[in-house]
Amino acid sequence: MRSHGYRYAARGLRPLSTAPLADLEILFRRALFAWLIADGDMHLKNLALLKIAEPGSRRFSSVRFAPLYDAVTTRLFPGLAGDRMALKLNGKDDRLTPQDFLALARTIDLPISRAEAAMSHMTTSLGRAAPDLRLPVSSGIDPARDMENALQGVVMQRLQAVR
Repeated sequence: MRSHGYRYAARGLRPLSTAPLADLEILFRRALFAWLIADGDMHLKNLALLKIAEPGSRRFSSVRFAPLYDAVTTRLFPGLAGDRMALKLNGKDDRLTPQDFLALARTIDLPISRAEAAMSHMTTSLGRAAPDLRLPVSSGIDPARDMENALQGVVMQRLQAVR
């Protein structure tokens, strides 16, 4: 099945969200984060909305992006070293550049200034955290350390590509 990409997600999000600009920025940040951590499993099914209604109300008082879930660096799994993004961004699923993310911002009507600020914040924050990235269960054995090193390497390589 062909992925519709982030533009499709934005088109569905915009009329539903009670804070569309903020949620479009979250969508942008999720696309960037998915690429930075090599999450080849970020499908539309991984994007959800939280709908909140007050007791007795027939309308939702808030419809916003749900917190991020199911984010995984798929390139660490055996046989998936060349895994690509599930959702295309600017028509691409690999080798993304800052220009691809800025094209996404234009496509989803996110102001470029907000996109650039989000990119700067995320790359700075993740760059600081990357040396300390650990797997959820690190047994102290060499294969776990090798995977942690691979994770750090993927993230650092991709950070360099978008800075």
